[in-house]
Amino acid sequence: MLWIAVCDNDSWDLNQLVKVTNAYFSKHPEREGVVTAFSDAVELDSQLQSDTLYDIYVVDILMPSISGIRLGRKIRSVQKNAPIIYTTSSEEFALDAYQNQALRYLLKPVSPEELFSALDMACMLLEKEKAHFILINGRDGKESVDKESIIVVENVARSALYTLSNGQTISSVCNRGSFDRAVAPLSSDPAFLKPHKSFWVNMRFIRTVQRDSLVLDNNREIPISRNRFADVNRRYLRFLAHDGEEF
Repeated sequence: MLWIAVCDNDSWDLNQLVKVTNAYFSKHPEREGVVTAFSDAVELDSQLQSDTLYDIYVVDILMPSISGIRLGRKIRSVQKNAPIIYTTSSEEFALDAYQNQALRYLLKPVSPEELFSALDMACMLLEKEKAHFILINGRDGKESVDKESIIVVENVARSALYTLSNGQTISSVCNRGSFDRAVAPLSSDPAFLKPHKSFWVNMRFIRTVQRDSLVLDNNREIPISRNRFADVNRRYLRFLAHDGEEF
């Protein structure tokens, strides 16, 4: 589910933008979207301050209370990557808009085709970003974690224990025999390997492969099962040959 904020102080423009945005998601049922309309930038700003955030922002630039440029800076202060699509009747703010890392800068009147194209770009960016994250069902609730930040996951007392590069650990309860199911999103990632039945390791953090263990960058040693060494060594050498990129 995607949450979209559309903000424009002109009621006719706002209604049109909302109508076209809803039409886009009707045309793409595989992408569910909920559109919220704001006729005042102050109202959207108050949402941001109360941590009510959106996935995509469609924002007019020329608004009386808070300009779209200023609002964009506020969005960027809490969301570095959320797509911002600017709409405006003037070309003079293009540089300011792109300094806010705007995805698109659309001149009014905005055609459905232009907005559809911008929303396509926004959705594809979000889908690409989502592919790099894993949702961990931790003891304190669900947490979205960048897969590249995971050093190792281990099966500890019926829990999947994630160790992250920032030193944080997250414990996710799993029933007997469900460790592999709990970490299934990692098993399809070519940067992760399973040296032992109780561990999944991110190869980005391997320092050395020894006959019976992996030495990680944090000096931790992870055991390698005897029957897995050949596969672990082969996969790690292949990973290095591709400079640590996906292959």
